[in-house]
Amino acid sequence: MTYDPADDPNQIKLDLNAGKKLKAEGMKRAARSRSELLELCRDTARNMLCNGWPDLTVDEVRAKLDLVKGAANSQNWMGSMFRHPDFEATGEFRKSQIPSNHAHSNRVWRLKK
Repeated sequence: MTYDPADDPNQIKLDLNAGKKLKAEGMKRAARSRSELLELCRDTARNMLCNGWPDLTVDEVRAKLDLVKGAANSQNWMGSMFRHPDFEATGEFRKSQIPSNHAHSNRVWRLKK
């Protein structure tokens, strides 16, 4: 019998479209579970951007609202914070300053023009 990677359950399967679909579904599910808190974060971000902040990452909104790690159960919903017609990505990224985030890159957002 010859080895066929397609039959190996441990073999990594590459499917970008399936990954995008799973991401979108997961973000919707997480956002639904924390919809009130998500709207508070969006309102806070809008206020910050209208009052002198040229752009933001999720870290600045978390700091403003003092949303510590573990607040409101899972943090997965935060990935949907700027997924709203009022915001647009600047194309820039900033390293997270929250130590437990291990310096991952945060997308930078601004109000849509």
